Amino acid sequence: MRKILLSSIILSATLMTGCVSFSTLQTGRVLGEGNFAGTLALSSINGQILSDSASNTAPMLEFQGSYGITEKLDGFIKIGMLGTSSIGAKYQLLGDDESKGALSFGTSIGNVSVSAGNYETTIWDWTIPVYASYHPTDWLAVYASPKYVMRFTDKFFNDVKSGSGTAGWYGGTGGIRVGRKFGFMVEYSSFTTNGLTKPYNQVSAGLTYGGNW
Repeated sequence: MRKILLSSIILSATLMTGCVSFSTLQTGRVLGEGNFAGTLALSSINGQILSDSASNTAPMLEFQGSYGITEKLDGFIKIGMLGTSSIGAKYQLLGDDESKGALSFGTSIGNVSVSAGNYETTIWDWTIPVYASYHPTDWLAVYASPKYVMRFTDKFFNDVKSGSGTAGWYGGTGGIRVGRKFGFMVEYSSFTTNGLTKPYNQVSAGLTYGGNW
């Protein structure tokens, strides 16, 4: 019993540092065809892994790279510490690279697998976000991104599937970007799902370079 409890605690701690990130790290504007942008960010994550667990805090380092596929469509990848990864796309509905307002929608798929002893958990996140931003000047952007995340979880013990489940997460991100081609971003994300007594929070800050400036 003590061995099972210890493995569960280790797995919970590993999941906290290896969870699929809820960060946004982009505004409502797309990059424009052929343009690239990269962001390196450090996050502090605080939240519950399980509905009956205490809140934990852990750091996460991640890189996000975006590329303008067309004038209105971006593709992007995000890679985080401990093997987290996601891939997605964003399409701009309103605004352009000179308008003060911008609105886009998108989707992404994220994944992480973590293990502790004989236990392993695999998480897949399907995210549906909306990206909105206001650009009062050419060096300042304020952005928000409400999101719905459908999470699929599979659990294994001794390589045998021991359980699975789905959960809908909802919340969003608010942030600010300062700079032109080279800039600084800081944002706050908060999400929750049924069964959690406290929200899952993520504060991110990073340096970004590139885009259509």
